[in-house]
Amino acid sequence: MSLKYPTILTIAGSDSSSGAGIQADLKTASSLGVYAFTAVTAVTAQNSRGVSGINPVSPEILLEQLSAITEETSPDAIKIGMIPDKDCALVIADFLKKGNYRNIVYDPVLRSSSGHDLSQSETLPVILDSIIPASSLLTPNIDEAELLSGRKISNLHEAEDVGKLICRNYRLSSILIKGGHLASETLTDILILQSQDRPLVTRFSHPKIHTKNTHGTGCTLSSAIASFLALGFNLTEAVGHGIDYLQKALKAGADYKIGEREGHGPLNHMFTNSYL
Repeated sequence: MSLKYPTILTIAGSDSSSGAGIQADLKTASSLGVYAFTAVTAVTAQNSRGVSGINPVSPEILLEQLSAITEETSPDAIKIGMIPDKDCALVIADFLKKGNYRNIVYDPVLRSSSGHDLSQSETLPVILDSIIPASSLLTPNIDEAELLSGRKISNLHEAEDVGKLICRNYRLSSILIKGGHLASETLTDILILQSQDRPLVTRFSHPKIHTKNTHGTGCTLSSAIASFLALGFNLTEAVGHGIDYLQKALKAGADYKIGEREGHGPLNHMFTNSYL
C-alpha cells in the first residue's frame, strides 16, 4: 500500500533566528502532520530585536526551486510569505498564473514587527496586480490592511469595512483581517468570504495572551491555515483551527527565554510534542 502525505509548499524568506519565515512554516506544518516543501525567496539576518540584513535569492534559483518541486508533485496548499523584490515577485506571479494551484494563502509580509521594510516599493504593483488576485486567502494584520487600503483602522467595524474594500479593489475571494494590533484584552480576527449575494463575515475572538514571545505569529497562522486546508478542511474551518493552533503555541511559549535579550522571542510551535 502506498501512502501519501498531505503537503504544502511554502514560498518565503529564511529567518536566522528560526522564529518566523520558512523555519516557522516547517515547524508548524510538521507539528500538524503535514509535509512542507520550501522555496526560499531571501536569506535574512535577524534575531529577537529585529532584522539587520536581507539578501534576496536570484530569480533564477527561485524558479528552479519551484520547478524542482512541482515537476514531481502538486502541493495540496501553498503559503506565500516574504517577497523581497520585484524580480522574485514576477517569478511567483508567473508561477501562479501557469499552474492550476488551489488553496493559496498569502501573508503579505510588507514590514517586519520591528518596522523594517521587507518589500521594495517597486515590488508592490506586481503584488497588487498579480499575486493578491491569484490568492485564495489574504491574511494581513491591521498595519498591512491599512497600507493596502489607504484607510486607517481603529476598531472592528472599520476593519470589516476595509476587508471588504480590499476584496473589491483586488478581485480577492477572501481575506482574514488579523486584529492583534488593536488595543483590547479580547482580540478578534475577521474572515470575509465573497459571495454572489453579499460577503459572509465570521469573527474569531480569543483572549489576549500577555507575552513578548510573538515573533513569527503571522507566518505561523498562515502556514497553519494552509496546513489545515491541505488536510481537507474548508476555508472557514481551516482559519478557525489555525487560530486555535496559534493561540496554543503562543500560550505554550509565553514564559520561555532564548538567550539574554530584550526582544520578541519565538512561539512554541512543537507544544504538542513538548516534554520540557
